[in-house]
Amino acid sequence: MQIENNRAKFATSMLNILRPDALKVDGILKQKMDEVISLSSKINDDVVDSKISMLNGQWLLPNDGSNKWVEPVSILENPVACIKQLDKTLLLAKRIRSKDLIIQLANYTKDIYENIFKENTEEKIIIAEKASIELISYCISLYNLIHKQFLINLANEVNALMPNYVNFIQNMEVVKPSNPNVPEGTPENESTIKFYAERHELAHGEKVADCVKAAVLNFKCSGLARTTEAALRGLKLLDKYHGTIHGAYTANDYLAGRCPNIPVNINAASKFFVALQSLFCATDDLSVADRMETIACNLLPAYINENKIQIMQTTNQCDIGKRVRPWPYAEVTTCKFFNVNEKLREYKNFLDAANALRSTIWLKKNGKGIALIFPFESTVLYNVDGVPVQLTLKGNYPFGEDMEITINTKDEVAFPLYIRIPGYTAGATIAVNKEAAQPAVTGSYYVISRNFKKGDKIYIKFPIAIKINKFYRRSYAVFKGPIIMAYPQDSKKKCYENLALDLETTPNLVDENSQLIKANVFRFDGKYDCNCKVPLMPECDTTNHESIELKPYANCLNRLAQFATIQIDEGKNEA
Repeated sequence: MQIENNRAKFATSMLNILRPDALKVDGILKQKMDEVISLSSKINDDVVDSKISMLNGQWLLPNDGSNKWVEPVSILENPVACIKQLDKTLLLAKRIRSKDLIIQLANYTKDIYENIFKENTEEKIIIAEKASIELISYCISLYNLIHKQFLINLANEVNALMPNYVNFIQNMEVVKPSNPNVPEGTPENESTIKFYAERHELAHGEKVADCVKAAVLNFKCSGLARTTEAALRGLKLLDKYHGTIHGAYTANDYLAGRCPNIPVNINAASKFFVALQSLFCATDDLSVADRMETIACNLLPAYINENKIQIMQTTNQCDIGKRVRPWPYAEVTTCKFFNVNEKLREYKNFLDAANALRSTIWLKKNGKGIALIFPFESTVLYNVDGVPVQLTLKGNYPFGEDMEITINTKDEVAFPLYIRIPGYTAGATIAVNKEAAQPAVTGSYYVISRNFKKGDKIYIKFPIAIKINKFYRRSYAVFKGPIIMAYPQDSKKKCYENLALDLETTPNLVDENSQLIKANVFRFDGKYDCNCKVPLMPECDTTNHESIELKPYANCLNRLAQFATIQIDEGKNEA
C-alpha cells in the first residue's frame, strides 16, 4: 500500500556533525588514530582509502575526470551490494562536488522508487527485508543534497516494510536458565538453542546495532520520538542481561550473557558505536554520550595491538590458547591478533567507529551553537554568520583533570558554547578568562553564551574520582574517571590469577601524577584455565590482603578487569 507523507522533509537530529576537514585531533587521540591509520599501509582498497582520508580530516578530493558513474549491481539480485555501491558513489560525488553524479544517482533512485516501490510489487518486500537500513540511510543522505520528495516517499515505503527491529530491542525475550553456572540469557541445551534459532533471528551481535540504528531511521522517517525512546529502553534491557563494564555488550554469533569471560566481537562493537552516535545525535541524550565515552576509552583501543587487530576480546582475558564453546558460540582463541588484510571487513567496520569517535568530539547544536562532547585535544574550525571561529582544546584527557579552550576569531562574534559534563565527574568547574570558576552539573551541558573575541580562554576542570562499580553476580570493576583499571596477567601461566577485590579498602593512586592505581585483593585457591569461568563469589581468607597495581584497560593485553568479591551481606550486595 502506498504510504502517504505530508511532511516536507525528514525529522531533523538535535545535533549535527561537522565536515571531517573542520577538525584536527591532537595528543593521545592522534597517537591512537595514527596507529590505526598505519594498519592500512599495505592495503590497496579504495573504500579503506576513503575511510582513512576522512579519519585524517581530508574531505575534498580533486576531480580529475576519472571519477564517473559506475552502473551498480542489480538491486533485485543483491539489494545490500547495490545500495552500498550507490552510497559509495554518493560519498564520492560529495567529495569531488560532482553535480553530474548526483543527478545520475537521483535518476537511478527515482527509477527504483517508481518501478519497484511505487507499484505494488513483491520485489519491494524482499529488498526492504534485506537492505532496509542501508536504503533508508542512503535516501536520507541523498535528500539532504537535492531535497526531492520521492526520496521521502521511498524511505517511508521501506520503513513500513522494515523488520520490527525497534520492537525486538525493547521486548527482547531472554532465556533464564536454572543452572547458576550458565550466564543469564544464554542457550544451555537443545530446547534453548532452538528458542534462539527460531525466535531470536535478530539476536546476532551486529543485528542489535542495527536495531539501534533502525530506531533512529524510523524516527527520521516518522518524526515520532517514541522510536528512539524505545531504543533507549532497549539498551537498558540489553545491559541487564548482556551488558559489560565497558558499555558494549557480549556478542559473537548471539547475545551471550554478562560473564566477563564471554567475548565481544569487533564487528558488533564497532557497529554498535556507530549506531550509538546516530542515536545520540538524534536524541541529545547524554547517557548515550557517557556510554560512547567508556567504549572509546577502553574497548575500541584494546582491539589494536602492534599493527594487528583482535577480532574477539573479553573483559577478563589471558592468552591461554583455544577456548571452544558449544553452539551458538564460535570458537575463540583468546588474545589472537590478525593482520588487517586477513580481516578486511573487521578493519573497515573499526574505521567507521574511529571516524564516528572523531566526528563526535565537536558537534553543531541549536543553529549557531557548538557543543564539546569529548574533550580530547583538538582544533575545530567553525563558522558563525560568515565569521570564521577557531577553538583549540588542550589537555591530557582522559587522564588529566584540567583542560583549556582558546578562542581565535578576527571579529567579535556571539554564539553559545555547550560543554558536556560527563557522568563520572563530581565537582566539575568551568571558568571564562579571569572570572571565578563556576560549578557544573554532572550529566548536563554547561552553556557559555556570550560575545567571544580573539584570545578568550575557557578553563575546564573535571575531577577524576576513583570508583568501584558493581556488575554481574557481585563482581566489581575499578574506574578512574572513564578509564577501567585492570590487573595485567602473565600469559605464560596459561591461567587466570584468582583474586577477589577487598571492598573494605579504597583504591588510590600510586602517586599524584601516576596512571597506576593500588588496590587490595585476597587470593583464593583453585586453577581456572581456558575452559572455566572466573568464580565471582569465592570463599577467601580475609585475614590478610595483598596490594596490587592496576593499569588502564586498553594497555593490558592479558588482564583481569572485573574482579570477584567475597559475599559480605546477602541483601546489600545482591545484584
